[in-house]
Amino acid sequence: MRKTVTTLMVSTILIAQPVMAIGLGSIGDLAKTVMKGRSVLKKGEQKCGSSLALNPSEKLTVESALAAVRKAIPLSEFTALDSAAETEAANDAKSVTFCDETKKKKKGLLGKIGKAGKSILAGKIGL
Repeated sequence: MRKTVTTLMVSTILIAQPVMAIGLGSIGDLAKTVMKGRSVLKKGEQKCGSSLALNPSEKLTVESALAAVRKAIPLSEFTALDSAAETEAANDAKSVTFCDETKKKKKGLLGKIGKAGKSILAGKIGL
C-alpha cells in the first residue's frame, strides 16, 4: 500500500511540474494576458502615435499588473513570456488594420490587464 501511494505521489509531482513550468496554471494564464496586452498597447503607441498613448491612470494600471506578474512567477518564465508577447505584438502590428483595431479594443485590453493583475495579487495573498 505504501509503495503504491508513494508511486502515485511521485507521478503526480512529475506530471504537475512541467505544467507549472510552462505556465498552464491560472497565474500563468493571467500573466500571459498582462504581458500580451502590455505588448500590444506598447506596440500600438510606437506604431500609431499619440492616438494610442496611455494616460497616467492607464499607465498605472499596466505597471501595477506588470509588477504583480513579476512577483508571481519566476524570472525565467517572466522573460520567456515577455519575449513571446513582444513577438506576437510585432506580428500583429504588421497588419494594415492594426492601429484601428487596437484603438477599438484599447479600453477592453486595459480592463483585462487590470483584472488579471488584481487576480494575480489576490491569488498571491490567498484570497
